Amino acid sequence: MAGGFPLQKWAANKAAILKDVPTEHRQVKDFDLWDQNASHATLGVQWHPQDDTFGFKVRPVETTSITKRTAFSHTARLFDPLGWLAPAIILVKMLIQTAWLQHLDWDELLPPRDQQDWQQLLRELPMVEAKRIPRWLHTGSSSSRLEIHALQTHRRERMRRSYLKASTDGGRSVVTLLTAKSKVAPVKRVTLPRLELSSAAMLTRLAARAQETLKLVVSQIHLYSDSEVTLAWIRGHPSRWTTYVANRVAEIQQLLPEAAWHHVPSRDNPADCASRGMQPSELVEFGLWWQGPSWLTENSPPPLRTSPRLAEDEVPERRAHINTVTIKPPESDMLLRFSTLRRLLRVSAWCRRWLRAIQARQFSVSGTSLTPQKLEGALGTWIREAQAAWFSEEIKALDRDKQLPRRSALQRLSPFLDHDHVLRVGRRLKHAILSNDERHPAILPRDSWLTTLIIHDQHRLHGGVQLTLASLRQRFWIPGGRARVRQCIHQCITCVRWRAKSPQQLMADLPPPRVNIARAFTHTGVDYAGPIALRTTRERGHKTYKGFLAIFVCMSTRAVHLEAVSDLTTDALLAAFRRFTSRRGLCEVLYSD
Repeated sequence: MAGGFPLQKWAANKAAILKDVPTEHRQVKDFDLWDQNASHATLGVQWHPQDDTFGFKVRPVETTSITKRTAFSHTARLFDPLGWLAPAIILVKMLIQTAWLQHLDWDELLPPRDQQDWQQLLRELPMVEAKRIPRWLHTGSSSSRLEIHALQTHRRERMRRSYLKASTDGGRSVVTLLTAKSKVAPVKRVTLPRLELSSAAMLTRLAARAQETLKLVVSQIHLYSDSEVTLAWIRGHPSRWTTYVANRVAEIQQLLPEAAWHHVPSRDNPADCASRGMQPSELVEFGLWWQGPSWLTENSPPPLRTSPRLAEDEVPERRAHINTVTIKPPESDMLLRFSTLRRLLRVSAWCRRWLRAIQARQFSVSGTSLTPQKLEGALGTWIREAQAAWFSEEIKALDRDKQLPRRSALQRLSPFLDHDHVLRVGRRLKHAILSNDERHPAILPRDSWLTTLIIHDQHRLHGGVQLTLASLRQRFWIPGGRARVRQCIHQCITCVRWRAKSPQQLMADLPPPRVNIARAFTHTGVDYAGPIALRTTRERGHKTYKGFLAIFVCMSTRAVHLEAVSDLTTDALLAAFRRFTSRRGLCEVLYSD
C-alpha cells in the first residue's frame, strides 16, 4: 500500500469478496457472525449491506438556546463528503455566514429569527436517515454506455451536481447522483454573470474530478447551465473577454475540451431548486434532486429554450479593441510608378524639358543627353511637392512669418524656406565653409515614397545603417531617419542574403578521457611548439641554436607540462618523455597527431 499503511476494516455483503482479505484486516472476523441488517459506518457515512446502499445517521439534538459555538458544534457532526445533502447543507452555510456578518461573540445568543431557523433545521436533520442512496452505478456490464451530466446554477448560493447516466443495449437508462457541491456567494458584491461563470468553472472541475476518480470509459460529457451569458462566454475564445472572464473560460475549455454545453430551463434544473436551500424533510422526497430531470431517463434532449440566443453585442465583459488609423497625404501617381530614383529623375527631366519646349514653341531639342543641372532641377521639384503634401501647415506658417504649430515635429529643427521654396534645416552652421546642402539640408518627409527612393539610391552599394545615414545627411534631413533607414535596409533582399548566417559544422562528442574524472596526466596529449632560440649561457660569445618545446596536456584536468627539446628526433622525444614521467608519473594513454 502507498505509504506502508494497509487498508483495514474490510466489509462486504458476499463472503467470496473477502476470501483473499486477511482476517485481521476485516471489519468482522467471521462473516457468518455478521448481521446483514446492521450498517457499517465510515467517516459518518453508513453502508447498508443488505440492500447495498449508503445512508446517514444523525442523532437528534434538543436545545433551547443556540449560540454561535453550539451552532457550529452541531453542524460539524454531519459529514457529507460527496455533497448528497447539499440542499440542506447550504441552509447551514447561509446561517453560518449570517452569524459571522452579525459580529456576534461565540457564546452570545443568536437573534430570535436565526434561532428559529437553526432549531427547525436541527429538528429535521434526523429525517435524512430515511433516504438510501444506491452504491452500484450500473457500470458492470461491458455493453453499458456511460455519460456524465452535470448541471449548475447560481442564485445567492452556487450549486452544481453531477449525474452518471448508464444506458444498456435494451434502451433502458439509469441516472444516479454522483456528487454535488455548494458554495455561498462571497460577502463582497460581484455581478451575477461573474458568479454564474465561477459556478460553471467549479462545475467543470467537479465533472473532471468525477471522471478521473471513477476511471471509467465515459462516452460523452454534457454540462448544463441556465445562464445565457455564461454559455455565450464559454462558446467564445478567451481572448475576446476581460481578464476575469478570460481566465475562467480558458480553464473551462482546457479541463474538458470534449464536453458539450447546453442550456437548461430553471424548472428542469435541480440545482436551481436546491440553490435556495431545502429543509431535510423536503429534500428526502425531492425526486428532481435524486434522479435528475425526466428527460435524462427518457433519452430525450433537454427542452428547447424559449428565449433567443444572446446577440453578439449583448454579451457583457467584452475586451475593448482600440484601432488606430494613420492618415497619410496622397502621393502623386507618377511618383508611385517608379521604383528607382534614377529613373524617376530622368523621366521627370525629359518631361520638364518637353514642357518648356512646348511653352517656348521651340520643338527642336538640341542634344540627346541630360545635364546634371536638369536632374537636380527634377529632384528639387519632387522635394517641393513632397514637402507641400506632408508639411503644408509648416510651410503656410513660414510663408506668413508665424510660429510653427506646437505639435509640429519640425519645431526643434528651426526650419526656413530658401529662395527655391524648399524647406531646409536652420542650424548654427551659417558661416561654416561647407556647401549649402551640408549647412542646411533639405527636410524630407519620413514616410514619403520619395524618401524611400532616395534611401535606396544611397544604399546602392549596400552599406550599413550608419554609413547610409551619414551619406544621406550630407544633403537631406529625415526626422526619425535612423529608424527609417534601418527599415529600408531590412527590406533589401541583397543585404538579407548577405546577413544570413552560414551553416556551421556540428562538433562531434568529446572523447571519454575529456569528460571523465581521472588522475592528472592519466590521459595525456603531446605536441611540439617552436622553433625557439636556445642559449646555454648568458655570457658573450655563445651562439644560439634552434630548439623546440614539447607540450604535455592532461586530457581531463587541462594541466600543462613543458619540456625543452633540442631537435625533432625520436631520441630527443623519448628523453623529454622520461623527464615528464619522472615528474608527473606514468600515463596510461599518450595521444599525438
